[in-house]
Amino acid sequence: MSLYAAPLAYELGFAVQVLLRLIETTEQKWLETHFTQSPKMQAVWQLAGGIARDFDKLLTAMIGFCDSLFKSCWPGEEPFADVMQIKQNANCDALLFRQLLAFERQQTLAPCNVCKWP
Repeated sequence: MSLYAAPLAYELGFAVQVLLRLIETTEQKWLETHFTQSPKMQAVWQLAGGIARDFDKLLTAMIGFCDSLFKSCWPGEEPFADVMQIKQNANCDALLFRQLLAFERQQTLAPCNVCKWP
């Protein structure tokens, strides 16, 4: 709230009548804060989206290399289990970066039911 006072009449150099004006500014201050923060949030969303797209490209390549390695490994061999673990982790990470893209688009984020992270 803002309070303004203006003297209306004087007697012997002192204000004897004063006009008081009380203005509710809560909504105005909220709007000012909101409009100040909006460009900052837009920049954060764009940054998150850019990072997510870059990592998604890397993860896509990792998953592709894992698929190539599967052709040279047989189930039960030691490298097969390692490659399978790498691919599962890459798929979970890809889901995480899709969450970042959803954040950039200001969409609702859904928890991952496959991976161990929320």
